[in-house]
Amino acid sequence: MLLQQMDESLTKEQCWYQIGEECIELRRSGVTRHEAARRVGLKYDCSADAVGHRERYAKAIDRIREINPNGAEALLFGKISLQYSKVILPSKKQPKAIQSALERLANPNVTFADVFPEYSGKAKKSVKDVPAYDPDAQVTGLLYTMPSWMDCLERVGLGTDFGVISVDSFHWLQKALDELKTLAENIIKIMTEAAK
Repeated sequence: MLLQQMDESLTKEQCWYQIGEECIELRRSGVTRHEAARRVGLKYDCSADAVGHRERYAKAIDRIREINPNGAEALLFGKISLQYSKVILPSKKQPKAIQSALERLANPNVTFADVFPEYSGKAKKSVKDVPAYDPDAQVTGLLYTMPSWMDCLERVGLGTDFGVISVDSFHWLQKALDELKTLAENIIKIMTEAAK
């Protein structure tokens, strides 16, 4: 049904990307995440959750395009065939890792599990197995929770009359947001220094 509503010459990956880009554009114009997903979902007869997945897919393709434009095009034209969720995970890697992965995945005999065994779920684990050190683990965990935080902050910012809430709530929120801002600024400073 979705492909019927879009240009039939588009691949399913291009359709996913187009839906995600429409949602991103609405968000850039000031529409909330939920409202943007609802509007795009109505247009293409799909759920807001599905639109949210497509938005993450489009952001992943954009990130990959910054590093390897040909790789992004190969994904969009189905020359490198990956489920959309399997495009999102590697896009969070460092540029060299993304570049290497795309080069390997261009070989039709190489599978996603060959390139990213940590995401394949095929490895049998034992209680005695010590997980391999993953330098991205803490960052990945934070990245997965941040959209939820941003949604909550957006709801509070748009749906709260700060003139009528209690003084205690006002001050606790102000203190928590100041602490969050300080932590974010410190992390940005550390990242900036590490990138030099």
